[in-house]
Amino acid sequence: SPVTLFPAARSRAGLFNNLTLSGSFAFSRQSIDFEAQDDQLTTTGRSSLSLRLGALNLSGSGNVLDRKTTPFDSLGLADPAFRQTTATWNASTNYQLNLMGSTTLRPRIGIDGGYFRSPDTGDDFVATPTRFNLGASLSTDIYGFFPGFGPFSGIRHKITPILNYEYSPEVTADDSLLAIPGFPSGAAAERHTLSIKLNQTFEAKVRPEVREREERRARAAEDSTALGPGGPEELGAVGEPGGGEEAPGEGALRAERARREADSTAVQGETPPLRPQARPDSVAGVAQAPIGAAARQPRQDRPVVLLAINSGPLTFDFTKKDEPLLVTDRWQHQVSSDLLRGLALNMTLDLFEGVGEERNFAPIVSALTASFTFSSTRGLGGLFGLGGGRPPPLMDPGVRIRQGVDSRYRLGSFDRRLQNEREAFGEAGPWSLTLGYSLQRRREDESGEGRQSVTAVLSLRPTPQWRFQWRTQYSIREKEFGEHLVTLDRDLHRWQASFVFSRSPNGNFLFQVRVNLRDAPDLKLDYDQQSLNR
Repeated sequence: SPVTLFPAARSRAGLFNNLTLSGSFAFSRQSIDFEAQDDQLTTTGRSSLSLRLGALNLSGSGNVLDRKTTPFDSLGLADPAFRQTTATWNASTNYQLNLMGSTTLRPRIGIDGGYFRSPDTGDDFVATPTRFNLGASLSTDIYGFFPGFGPFSGIRHKITPILNYEYSPEVTADDSLLAIPGFPSGAAAERHTLSIKLNQTFEAKVRPEVREREERRARAAEDSTALGPGGPEELGAVGEPGGGEEAPGEGALRAERARREADSTAVQGETPPLRPQARPDSVAGVAQAPIGAAARQPRQDRPVVLLAINSGPLTFDFTKKDEPLLVTDRWQHQVSSDLLRGLALNMTLDLFEGVGEERNFAPIVSALTASFTFSSTRGLGGLFGLGGGRPPPLMDPGVRIRQGVDSRYRLGSFDRRLQNEREAFGEAGPWSLTLGYSLQRRREDESGEGRQSVTAVLSLRPTPQWRFQWRTQYSIREKEFGEHLVTLDRDLHRWQASFVFSRSPNGNFLFQVRVNLRDAPDLKLDYDQQSLNR
């Protein structure tokens, strides 16, 4: 996590106040042993450090990659192990310049180098060429405004291009170093690249009457859930016993309903009645602010994102002489929309046909994945971005107090995750259905066949203790279903029971039962049965 050094208020901050220091470190080792092949041991490590002072940023990083290969001994000969290590480092500084509007320019300068060793260098480190590099990043926002339609009063098209330029001159290296196998010879070549990344959104402003109508519907649903079918006269039965005694928090609940009725009347153009002021609530233990104070604050309407397209970078290499400057082979896009909030769409374009100097610009859709989720916790308004969906139920404070007191004597209440799930799902939990589509395409001159499939995942919670999930996949090209996976979980308070049934396309199936203790998962009872289709 970033650390702030010498913190001070902005009005009294000096030159070295509010320095931000951040860093990271990672280390991994992977060992692979084969019976009839060479054994491999790979060790990697990387670290980075950044220091920011206002618009000035200083950063540095280092990476180490060590590969050790032990030859397979089939003749009883002790062959020596082959070890190759590559270490790189870099340091850079950049400064952000705020130009007109949201346009920012960030020039940078850096230096990088490295070391290399292998049996060809006598297992001694030799330095790779040290080089300087210059670069700059430019980003801005471009807006276009169009008339609205339907429930939208206006449309705004926002384009955010991000340009990243980098140049590093060619450096000389000894021919003896370049002749070493595995030596990073690319570190000496000239680099002159430009990458362009484009993000764009189509946003819409909802007409005031449409948003007010959705808010009135949401408030009406909240009132019916909070006050119940009997109206406010039955609130005394919900609170603590005591006849005409007012339940804790009942005054705030009545004042909240009066405020909503006044807001609804004001929307229709009538004169709102006087709003009652809330008294200190005994539930929270602190005095509440007047209910009308929040209504006097200006409301910020969030625009609805009709379509958002985030595109990956396109990289141009100006060192290419006889080849196309564009070196990006696959262009990726992510598409989302508030109109379908459960939709996730990813698309990849294969831009070129062929390789090298013979390749031609012929883009096709090589990969496409899409998923959409239906859920009982999201109403049509929330699904299509025009409202907040189904509002959460508002529980009476008196009921919440009694449940909080009783929960001290329930063993399951010590599991906070389980308690939160029970409060969210209630007596019978919701359902959700996720549909996914996947497409993999190849060009006609490429070997192999494409894939096209549909995936479905259905989750149910018929009771607070039971959970059911079914997952399957259907191949459109093969016209057959893939694996079926059914899981059934039962909450046993401190214990958890799971039933799993799986069936593969060739007819094999697996049935497994598992009961384990939540606090000690190793304390368990397993049973499984599987069959092979002969």
